[in-house]
Amino acid sequence: MSMKSLGEQEHLKNQAQRSNRSVSFNFKSIEQRLVSTTEKLLALIVISAVVLNFANILGRYVFSRAIVGAEEILIYQMVAIVFLGTIVVTLKDSHLRMSMLVDVASTKARAAMRRLEWFILALVTGFVSWIASNVSLQMRGFGQKSLIADIPMWLPHGVIALGLGASAAIGFWFFLAKPKEIKTAEDE
Repeated sequence: MSMKSLGEQEHLKNQAQRSNRSVSFNFKSIEQRLVSTTEKLLALIVISAVVLNFANILGRYVFSRAIVGAEEILIYQMVAIVFLGTIVVTLKDSHLRMSMLVDVASTKARAAMRRLEWFILALVTGFVSWIASNVSLQMRGFGQKSLIADIPMWLPHGVIALGLGASAAIGFWFFLAKPKEIKTAEDE
């Protein structure tokens, strides 16, 4: 048997194995990538806020010239950090909760309470996202900008809609499809 025929056999074997694999939807890897990407974006926003704040302090106290609009930009960066951070918090299932009732409940009751929690989270964040997106579209239509930094006002409102809308979608997905892994305060 020649080397070429062994290579061809290996190739045919690999091809057969690939064709036998079923296509599966791996939400866990998408979850991990979304968390990683969002955390990197948040880190960039935090770093840029620190740099801007430092530059503004340096300009104000060393050169007697503040950066016009720096405080306004910092406020909008904090808004972005909070509302984009809700995506990470929702994906990691690490939002604040009162777990006393869940901890003492039976396994079935715990599962039902967790599903109810995901449903309420999806409902509330979806509603607020819908309102924020309408406000954002109105701001864009009006062409409204911030007073000092001249930032289009649809951007901060759009970030609120994006963060809460993503949290609503994640919450609804978890309500429908999350495995019934119930964590108690003791497990964490």
